[in-house]
Amino acid sequence: MNDEIKPPVFEVLSFLPKDFFKKEVNEEFTLLVMKSVLGVDKWEKGNPNKNEPDYLFNGYPFEFTLASDKCKNRKKDNFINRLRTVSYTSENVEDDIICYIEQQIEDKAKKQYSTPSVNLCVLCLVERFDWISDEYGSYTHFMIDHKREQFFNKIKAKYIDAKRFNDIFLIFPDMTATWWLWSVSSNEKFSLQVTPQMIESEKYPYFIEKRLCQQLVKEGLLTERFSLIEARI
Repeated sequence: MNDEIKPPVFEVLSFLPKDFFKKEVNEEFTLLVMKSVLGVDKWEKGNPNKNEPDYLFNGYPFEFTLASDKCKNRKKDNFINRLRTVSYTSENVEDDIICYIEQQIEDKAKKQYSTPSVNLCVLCLVERFDWISDEYGSYTHFMIDHKREQFFNKIKAKYIDAKRFNDIFLIFPDMTATWWLWSVSSNEKFSLQVTPQMIESEKYPYFIEKRLCQQLVKEGLLTERFSLIEARI
């Protein structure tokens, strides 16, 4: 008799708005997340001709990027293109996203900015519910969160303590249509909930567990067309 305990399996549905992989579109969403935490005032576009980062908030510089691999030998087969063509599969999603985040940080660390103390914001398009589901000090915390903590400590030492970036903010979704903003320097995290109204508008990206979506339809918070959500995502 096999008594092995298997982890629960969730069917997570994802949606990315039209043209989301265009820089100006995904940067607009990253800016929305940052505004939800830092405030909406005094965000200005940086001037690339002056080697400024993407945005300045009250004079503080912020660079935005998408987590992805480079695939130097297969430029058309990187992570973003596989997402775009719905061909991304993985045996270890956590290892993937850690690799893609670090590659983008390393790439941006080579860039020369005219402003000091740049803050880097990395938008990750992989659901990471495990990163926020376990409370610190809980019985399962070390088992679930150890790899993430090691990774955060690594990039903090290599890029923040070494003064390459002032802070690194990681933005990623969970499977409840929530986006998380995690500061590597302070280890604080903040959330932005994608509401049913935002889902209906089809203007915002989200990842949602299928049964939760069906429950929102049942409660009348999403229209009946979302009962066929598998066909549209």
